[in-house]
Amino acid sequence: MSESSAAPGLYTQVEPLTQARHQRLGFVGDGSYAFARSLVSVPASLSEMVLLQRHMPLVFAGEDRPVPIAVMGLEAAQGGLFIDAAGRWMPGISVPAFLRRYPFIAIPKPNGKELVLAVDLASDLVADDAPHPLFERGQPSDRAQAAFALATRLHHDFDAAREVGAALAEADLLVPQSAELTLADGRKIGLRNFRVVDEERLAALPDAVFLEWRRRGWLPAIHAHLMSQAAWTELARLA
Repeated sequence: MSESSAAPGLYTQVEPLTQARHQRLGFVGDGSYAFARSLVSVPASLSEMVLLQRHMPLVFAGEDRPVPIAVMGLEAAQGGLFIDAAGRWMPGISVPAFLRRYPFIAIPKPNGKELVLAVDLASDLVADDAPHPLFERGQPSDRAQAAFALATRLHHDFDAAREVGAALAEADLLVPQSAELTLADGRKIGLRNFRVVDEERLAALPDAVFLEWRRRGWLPAIHAHLMSQAAWTELARLA
């Protein structure tokens, strides 16, 4: 399961950023998250799971290579519940890194060894002669360099999240889960096709494996995932 498959329809026209093709391109930078209003979930990077767990359920999706995702909504018609009609993100709630990075992303070069900055040209957040140019005097601007630094860090952080998902699946710790929530108007919503860590199986993990996971820094994220299951109630309240 790739990053983008948990947020279908977001990245649609990705192209490596080059001075020759994108000399006039700039970042609009209006602070709006309206582009994410229809998304009910996004991939969660490993290092942010502790921050997100207070407000968003963190679950695992994908059969072959399960990855952690942050659930932001309950129905496609409502989408992200933390975004208001003007596209503003709810104060006091951490914005998932997947959304903070958009419309940029780091993608591998053909040799597979280096990363380059790419941009979703279909996004309203970039346009020719926009306020924050991505090239200045023939070189990547400070804005472009900052975007590349964030995108590169997240590329590796999402890779680490996939490693955790794969390790949990290999250890047979992920079990199918469902949730039925009652909204304020009395409607019931059933959510399925996601997996969570079985706490009893986690407690029975061999010591050698547990210590290896601790060494790799995975345990805080796993515990954040478990604690985040209490956030389903918050989503139902917002919906």
